[in-house]
Amino acid sequence: MYLVRNAISFFITYFLSHDTMALVL
Repeated sequence: MYLVRNAISFFITYFLSHDTMALVL
């Protein structure tokens, strides 16, 4: 369960960073 939670958190962070990058571009 911990791994799944960590993976979800990682994906959310990646998605947010990608979104901000798209906004900047």
